[in-house]
Amino acid sequence: MLAEGIRSLYGWQNAVEYAQAAKTFAALQDSPHPAERWFGYWHGTLLQRSGSWDQQQAALQKLQQHLLQKLQQHPDAVSTFALAELLNSPLAPRQDVPLAAVLYKYCAERGIAPALLNLGRILAFYEPLKNPPAAERLLRQAAENDVNGAYAVLAELYNRHQKYDAAQRALKLAAKYDPPTAGLLTEINSPEKNSSTVKQAIAQLCRYPDIGSRILAKHYFDRIQRDLPMAINCALLAERYNYATPEVRNILSQSDRECGLVLVMYAMWQNRLQCGKDLQQVILNEAETLILHCRYRRFDYLLSELTKLLTETPEKVLYSGLLLQLHEYDFPLAKLFLLLPDDLAGALTGTILSIQNSDAALQEIWSCKLITHLAVQSEPSGKKLLRQKLMPLIHGVALLKDTPEVLPEPYHVLWNLAVQLHADALYGQGKTAAAERILQRYPQHKLPANWRQYEENFRKKYLQNTPYPQP
Repeated sequence: MLAEGIRSLYGWQNAVEYAQAAKTFAALQDSPHPAERWFGYWHGTLLQRSGSWDQQQAALQKLQQHLLQKLQQHPDAVSTFALAELLNSPLAPRQDVPLAAVLYKYCAERGIAPALLNLGRILAFYEPLKNPPAAERLLRQAAENDVNGAYAVLAELYNRHQKYDAAQRALKLAAKYDPPTAGLLTEINSPEKNSSTVKQAIAQLCRYPDIGSRILAKHYFDRIQRDLPMAINCALLAERYNYATPEVRNILSQSDRECGLVLVMYAMWQNRLQCGKDLQQVILNEAETLILHCRYRRFDYLLSELTKLLTETPEKVLYSGLLLQLHEYDFPLAKLFLLLPDDLAGALTGTILSIQNSDAALQEIWSCKLITHLAVQSEPSGKKLLRQKLMPLIHGVALLKDTPEVLPEPYHVLWNLAVQLHADALYGQGKTAAAERILQRYPQHKLPANWRQYEENFRKKYLQNTPYPQP
């Protein structure tokens, strides 16, 4: 049985306000039980993202090992549920949704009611395992067990399948138990969006990164002064939560056709775009005003403001993609290079700015820096080892088959971009033999089928010097 503090986080058998449940975080993080530590740490991270990303990933890796050891010593449903939550979350050191689904099924059969909700949600929205009838059945069972959020997910499932009357009934029931969620879902499905909707989505991003990111993706894409890099960031976060609707994927597709930056933004973040707090931290409130200054050619003022922002909050300027939009207004990009930090985001931004500035020699310098950062990244470990350890413990793990990835491995995207951009810089300076050696020595990773159009758009937009077809 779940401990009282954990049950309160799900509103199960003890429905409480989320803010009240948050008081249990600190206590749970000090619990001797690794499952309770995971829940406290996970929810605390979603809200606060305290400490560095690397420190948090190390802590989560350690927790995953503790949970596995606990299961190997004495299998229990609570530890299994905690491990399923970790594997299903974008916060995981190695997300494995199909394995999480098997673990949720094991837990649901042993009385862990929130597992019904989370398994139902996977079967409702996770493309490789989608099964709407089974999802509806599980979500109804979760609602009958008073699991907070079940009616809201049911409403979203009905909306996606155009069962609008059923969706409205589910939303009315959701409003009794979780008014903020019901309110956001009502707003997202309404034909009109206003500034209060956007403010609410930003304020609720930590609790509802999936729903909030969808609202914000549409906001940044639809507004008069479009912000395509931020629309892409928001849509990518929705994808990380397996919550991307056809509308969100259409935003990604149209944004990429216009700017070719989906692969760039995805590679820049690597695995660091995991929760609502990450997106909140790069929302640059001044961005729209700064773009207007650029549009009206107030370049000196803009450069002064950018210098200050890059000194104080460089991650906001880089990860928001603001600098990548300035070339559209003839901003003198050469003035930006000395302001860029010497990190992965700075190197990738510098390489793209060099291309926009039509400077192949500078592109070679920045792409060399990008390759240097690539060299210190590590190839991610596979999922097979964890599955092998769980096979004798949990029925169904041995039957798991490889499913197509919805999102590519960020390291592979970065690899492809770094190699292609460096080779392109060499081609641009007439160093054809050197460029061909680079492409032959470092073969490209194959991206998921649904991402190959983004790769093609990137090549057409930024590989100006590379002959087609590419090796």
